Amino acid sequence: ELRLSYNSISGGIPSWLFTLPSLPCLDLSYNKLFGPIDRIQKPSSIQEVDLSCNNIGDPLPDSIFDLVNLTSLDLSSNNLSGVVKSNMLSKLTSLEFLDVSSYSLLSLSTSGNDVNYSFPSLQL
Repeated sequence: ELRLSYNSISGGIPSWLFTLPSLPCLDLSYNKLFGPIDRIQKPSSIQEVDLSCNNIGDPLPDSIFDLVNLTSLDLSSNNLSGVVKSNMLSKLTSLEFLDVSSYSLLSLSTSGNDVNYSFPSLQL
């Protein structure tokens, strides 16, 4: 596990953090991270990602939805906006917790998809 919350870390988030082969949890919440997240080239088996309460901006890379082993994804309280399509979320079959609250104009689009999916915990 890599838990670095509340450390006043600033700068961008290097995409290689998401590719570490033995990392089950990445917690960078409550820091001063900014900018977009780069495309994740080789997604790992990471299960929990908490990037909440930073200054991460658009665009959110579609490759974040290639982290198919995710059980928890917290992107709340950042500067992200836009649409999350349900077909992107449908790749995350193990996802139990999703927090995208405090987004600017974020919407969850389910139109035109045959996704029959439920989240034990979904916060918009």
